Amino acid sequence: MIESLKCNNKSSIRDAMSLINSNLKGCVFVVDGENILKGVITDGDIRRALLQDYNLETSLDAILHSNYVCGKLDDDVDSLKELFSEKIKIIPIVDNSNKLVDYFEFAQGVHFPVAAPSL
Repeated sequence: MIESLKCNNKSSIRDAMSLINSNLKGCVFVVDGENILKGVITDGDIRRALLQDYNLETSLDAILHSNYVCGKLDDDVDSLKELFSEKIKIIPIVDNSNKLVDYFEFAQGVHFPVAAPSL
């Protein structure tokens, strides 16, 4: 599943949009050729870039932000949960050399009724 969230930093905005469209997570984790995490790009980041006159063939390097949230491989669940916010629902997990190894995702609990009403 992590492969469906990874995009190379030299890839185009079009490539990232295609990946976001297929992974249904609203973002991609941008890595270099050695799988080092360079940033996170959301569908909102792409929308803002296009409104600033970047085009679909622009490299992801051009729109990457240096302030992204990520967790470390040895972080416990409680410390990872603290990283979530209204805007952050999925967090890349990196090892000590900043290589992308996994992700942690916030999911709302789903309510399943114990019994259905019988009328």
